[in-house]
Amino acid sequence: MFVDIDNTSKSSDVGKVWDIGHEPENNFEVRVAIFRCKGVPMMDGEGTSDVYIKAFISDTDKQETDTHYRNTTGIPSFNYRLLFGVKTPSIKPFMITLQAWDRDLLKSNDLIC
Repeated sequence: MFVDIDNTSKSSDVGKVWDIGHEPENNFEVRVAIFRCKGVPMMDGEGTSDVYIKAFISDTDKQETDTHYRNTTGIPSFNYRLLFGVKTPSIKPFMITLQAWDRDLLKSNDLIC
């Protein structure tokens, strides 16, 4: 196999010469829609959970949904959308992390999963 790499200003016998320069910086918006969960264990003593979802792509941009208080079925409902701004190209790949938490008013919140 032969590969020719020429300047983009040079004309080619076979058609277009491809520019293989650096990719330009682009801004994107990642939208995460969280509708509901299922199988959430009850974390409070009275058999309920006050569930909310935390999501983050990087350590600097953490977001969370509203709280579904007094959930007794293990199926909290949110219908919530989180928006993250990302730039490409990026050195490390993007990875979104979702965590379910139990909100407590008098002590620290508990990580469910």
